[in-house]
Order: sequence, then C-alpha cells, then structure tokens
Amino acid sequence: MIAGRWLLQAFREALASAGAPKSIEGQYANLLRQCRDLGEAKRLHCWIRERGHGSSTYVSNMIVQMYGKCGSVDDAWIVFSSIQARNVFSWNMIIAAFAQNGHPERSVALFWRMIREEPGIIPTRITFLHALEKLKNLAEGRKIHELAITVGLESDPAVGTAIVTMYGKSRSLADAKRVFDQLKRRDVVAWTALITAYTQNGHCEEALDLYSSMDPDGVAPNQYTFTIVIDACAELGRLDVGIAIHARITAAGLESWIEVANSLINLYGNCKRLRDAERIFQRMPRRSSVSWNSMIAAYAHNGHPGDAIDLYKRMRGDGSVKLDPVTFVNVLGACYSQEDLAAGRSIHRDAIARGLGSHLVLASAAVSMYGRCGSVEESMATFERMEIKDGVAWSAVIAALAQNGESSSALHFYRRMIWSSSARPNEATFISVLEACSFADEGIKIHQHIVDSGIVHSTMISTAIFNMYAKCGRLDRAREIFSSMRASRGSFQSANDVSWMNMISALARHGSIDEALELFREMRLEGGKPSEIVFISILHGCSHSGTMEQGLGHFLAMIQDHGLAPRVEHYGCLIDLLGRGGHLDLAQDLVDQMPFEPDARAWSNFLGSCRLHSDRDRAEAAAIRVFELEPEKAAIYVSLSGMCFAEEDEDP
Repeated sequence: MIAGRWLLQAFREALASAGAPKSIEGQYANLLRQCRDLGEAKRLHCWIRERGHGSSTYVSNMIVQMYGKCGSVDDAWIVFSSIQARNVFSWNMIIAAFAQNGHPERSVALFWRMIREEPGIIPTRITFLHALEKLKNLAEGRKIHELAITVGLESDPAVGTAIVTMYGKSRSLADAKRVFDQLKRRDVVAWTALITAYTQNGHCEEALDLYSSMDPDGVAPNQYTFTIVIDACAELGRLDVGIAIHARITAAGLESWIEVANSLINLYGNCKRLRDAERIFQRMPRRSSVSWNSMIAAYAHNGHPGDAIDLYKRMRGDGSVKLDPVTFVNVLGACYSQEDLAAGRSIHRDAIARGLGSHLVLASAAVSMYGRCGSVEESMATFERMEIKDGVAWSAVIAALAQNGESSSALHFYRRMIWSSSARPNEATFISVLEACSFADEGIKIHQHIVDSGIVHSTMISTAIFNMYAKCGRLDRAREIFSSMRASRGSFQSANDVSWMNMISALARHGSIDEALELFREMRLEGGKPSEIVFISILHGCSHSGTMEQGLGHFLAMIQDHGLAPRVEHYGCLIDLLGRGGHLDLAQDLVDQMPFEPDARAWSNFLGSCRLHSDRDRAEAAAIRVFELEPEKAAIYVSLSGMCFAEEDEDP
C-alpha cells in the first residue's frame, strides 16, 4: 500500500512537469515497470483507464507486462485480449507472462498462435527467448528451433543459448552440444548454459571437462559458472577440484556472492569438511534461506545433529530469512539421527504453525523422524493426516513400523499401498517391507512383486532380499541370491561386503558352520575384511556345533590377525563355547576376568552351561547374577529349580 501510494504520487508529480502527450506514456511506462504488488497494479490500471489512456497499444503492452510480473496471468490475458492493434511487443509481453508464471505450454501455444494468426508480425529474438524460457517439451522445442533457423536467429548468441538451455531441460544433451558448437560467438553465458545442462542431467564429469575448456577458448567463468561447477564437484565428491576452483573464486573476489558461497558450503558439507563449510558460512556478509539450509544439512549429514538443531534455532530467531520446507526437512533429519523425539516434535509443530504441515516431503520427513524416535503412533497419525501420499510417504510409514518391530502392521500398510493407492512401491519401500517379513511365504510374494515391478536390483535391494531369506531360514534361496550377486560383481572388492558377512552369519546361525567357515576363507582370499559382527556369528555357530577348537582359533584370529577388539558379545559367545565344551573352570575364569562387566547374556550363557553339566553351585551363583541384572526374568529360577529337582531324584 505504501509503495502504491508513492507510485501514484510520483505519477501526479510527473504529470505536472510533463511537456508533451508522448511523455505521458513514458511516465506511465516507468510507473508500470516499478509496480510489483497486484492490488496496487489494479489501482494503477484503473487510474490510467479513468484518464483515457488505457487504449494505447504501448500502454496496454506495459500493463500486460505489469500483471505478468505481479503473477496475474488472468488480468494480463484480459488486457491483451482488449488490444485492438497488437504488435510483436504485445505478443512478447503475454508470452512472457505465461512463461514466467509456470505456464510454459500456454506460452508456446501463444507463440504458435501469433505465427498462425498474425502473418505480418515477425518474431523477434525476445519472442524466441520468452517462448523458450521455461520449455521442457522436446518436440515443441525442436519446432521452435527450426523456426529460429528459418528466420536466421539460431546463431544469435542469446537465442542460441536459450536453445541450448531448452535442450538441456529436455534431456537432449547431444542437441544442446551441437547448437553450442554452431554458435558464432560463445560467451560466458553460453558456456554456463551448456555446463548447467550437463550438470543437471547427471553428467558432472563432462561438465567439469567443459569448464576446463573455457580458458583455452578465451572465456573466463563468472559467478554463475562457478556456482554450477562447484555443485558438480559436490555431486561427484571431487574435493580436490572443488578446492582448486575455490581458490580461483577467491582470487576473482566472488566468494561473497551468496549463490557461490552456498555452493561452497554444500561442497564442503558433502565432502565432510565441516570446518571449511563453517568458515564460509561465518564469513558471508548476508545469508539467504539456502545458506542456512545448506549449513544445517552439512551438520546433519556429518554426525552433528545437535549443531544442526542449534543452527535451526538461530535461524528461527534471526528474523531476516524465511524458514521453508527444506529447512524443516533438514532439521527433522537431524532429529532422526539423534533420535531426539522432543526436539523433533517441537520442530514439526513449528512447521505446522507456519502453514507447512501439508507439504509432502516435509510430512514424509516427520513420519520418518517419529518412527526413528520410537513414536509409532505419531508416525502413523502424521501419515494419515497427509492429503496426498506418494511413494516416499508410504515407504516412510512402512519403514517406521518395521523399525519398531510392528511387522504385521508394516505388511498391512504395504498391502494398502498396493491395493488402494496410486503410488507405486520404490526401492525404499521394498527394502523396508522385506525387513518386516518373518515368514518365507510373505517374502517370496514380495520378491515376486519386485521382479514384476521391473526395478533393477541394486546392491541394497539384493541385500535386502538375501537378508529376508536368511532370516526366514531359507538358506537355499539365500545362497541363490548371494551367488547371483557375487557373479554379477565379479570379486569381493566390487561386491557388497555386507552380503558376504550376512551369508556367513546366516550359515553359522542355522547350523551350517563348516559351510560358513569355508565361505569365510573364500572372503579372506578375495581380500575381504571381516567385521566384529561376523565373528559373533562364527563363535555362536561353533558353540552350537561343538567345534570348540575352531571357535577359539577364530577368536584369537579376530584379535591377532584382524586387529579387532572383542566386545562383550564376543566374550559372551566364548563363555558359551567353553561352557558347552565342559570347560566350566575356564568359562568361570573368563566371566571373572573379562575386560567388561559381564552382562545378563554372559551370565545366562554360563548358567546354561552349568545346567547342561549339572554344576549346581555355579548355576545358583549365575542365576543370582542374572536375576540381579534382569529381575523380570524369574523364569530362570524355575529353570534352575528343575535342574535341582532332577539331581535330587537321582540321589539314592
């Protein structure tokens, strides 16, 4: 309102000093260009019309432009339709209005309508620029490109660059490169357009190669070029190249540009150089929402969720920037990592209070956060409140249920998704629902769904299928999946080492200890490095198969050959191994001398061995220790009593 009153007052003053009628249109034009508020635009339009100047083609064109910049294509169209003597500028203004307000198809339709209905009007370079501005439709783009060739504008640097951009958005990089190569003059804008096309289509290495070709061509990169190549480095994790480009940015005095600094924060965050990201952030003379969001993401993704939450609080209190859905998605991710339910709940409520609760990605992030923090009820409630549920949302709620042991509910939601939703399961959905499978029959059906869906088996989904079969005791199927994964990758170095560990563990825990140890040897021969987890499974398998010597050997090898420090779980397995083998004295010594305070599992293992070998005194002492650590397990006393009664029955 204040700006609008100022505009009208400025116009009145201009009228008082205007000498000729033609200068009045110029004054109108200046005021119309400055107006950005729709309400004031309507008042200004009405004011001009009341003074009898609204029928001028020149003024009408400027009013169309004003409405376009104020976001009202409907008003722009009404004014355009009323123009009696349209010229190329009239068409340029209405095409731009639709293109700049998210209606590229309509702008292209108007472009062709002008060609068809106004044969006397020749499209200018501005006409082509507006028609191509937001276009992603390859077929329509080719037609406009052909017309540009016909009217001799293809080699115009601005039009040629717009065509390069259009082909990049349409994912036709070969066409983009061909048009670029044909440009008579390739300036920094053209180079940046081509580099952007390659980066946005996932060809980041080629984008960096193009960047390297700019200097030999005599073209220096500008801040926009630097922004996009730093983004390419972040995507590739090419810290070395990014540091070199950063040095050049500093030399050019461009680090203070917000977009450049934001990209540098993203680069250093992605490459785990958190302190460098912090330095860039702290040196910024002013920050946008993207700056804050990038730094929050850097903290969240580098194991500093507490710092991410603190920075969100600083951003919230700053007042100069707007918290957007990306802010909340990043900080909810930090709460997810830290499993901080109280903070996550407060942040989610803040998002809802700001009118962002229905945002699809944000709501899905909240579903995941609640699930990770153990609040299944809030996770499900958030999901059910979502008006639109895409594959990400369904995957989030299924994962939340599976992670919290709600397997039957996870499977129920998966069936709901299949039967009553337009969303299709994606890789994340299948991984989560496979985790929820407790029976092979369920898993086989879901495995078939994966095959039918046509999803290419990535390492993660193949591992999930394998884990499901191993967990359900279907070692035959697990072997098949493992063998196919191994064959497709050729060697351990390129295979998923987790699948090796899981196959060994599955065999060991299901009684196939010899096969497990043989596979363990193969893994070692192919350069694999075992984890602490696989040794727990091997020790467990050796204990239950009675192969005590092999178990002891692998325990020593874990320490001496692989440099792994035993955990309390390893000692628990070793106690069980010795006890089952009848070496209760050694097992007792291990319980007393292990470098950890024995947990309930270690004492339970020892108790089981004492019962197996009818050592009543040790069993009583072990039972007391278990009861002290886990008093809810009174069944242990029943077990001990059963052993004692059996002994008394055997006495003469």
